[in-house]
Amino acid sequence: MKLTLVIDTSVFVNPASGQAFGNSPTSSLAGFLELLSSRPDIDVVVPPSIYSELMYFVEQPKILPSLLIRVKQQAPKKHELKVPGFFIYSLVESFRDRVDRSLRLAERHVREALVMPAPLSEKERDPNSVREDAKQISTLRESFRRMMREGMLDSKADVDLLLLAYELSATLVSADEGVLLWAENLGIATLPYQQLKEVVSSRVANS
Repeated sequence: MKLTLVIDTSVFVNPASGQAFGNSPTSSLAGFLELLSSRPDIDVVVPPSIYSELMYFVEQPKILPSLLIRVKQQAPKKHELKVPGFFIYSLVESFRDRVDRSLRLAERHVREALVMPAPLSEKERDPNSVREDAKQISTLRESFRRMMREGMLDSKADVDLLLLAYELSATLVSADEGVLLWAENLGIATLPYQQLKEVVSSRVANS
């Protein structure tokens, strides 16, 4: 029985996950494909959007075409695929909650800014004060980014990934917590990226 894996770019690009197969996105993907080359019982399928994303991060000429061909491209059937209504409700509810929390975050920073002394002219401003302003803005940006993006689907490629895994009843492998969270909401089987090498290697040993 074949095992079908739908693999996210993050598995080979994120420093925490990619080290299992190599020390760079290129060597990581190549190392994985070398193991996969002797496993006809494992199919790797990715949406074209994920494939393009992956090729952006790797040096494609350094990966043998005979290995790269094992990564099959297939777009999900976006106009035919049906997903549970609960998934849509959960997605909307999550987005609304994030917007509300982000607004409260912005309000808090504005209130803090209102009680600060009025800014001086450019000539009178203390360089330390300028750096403090920049630090506060940076803190707001980072907090807002985390609140809106962590644990969320934030790209079309992420949605393609989920829909394809759902359509094929495949096992999804990702290092992206948001993708894994929403895969769970759709009932998609997932494999921790930490176990990917073990799974592929064990199948090599048992062939």
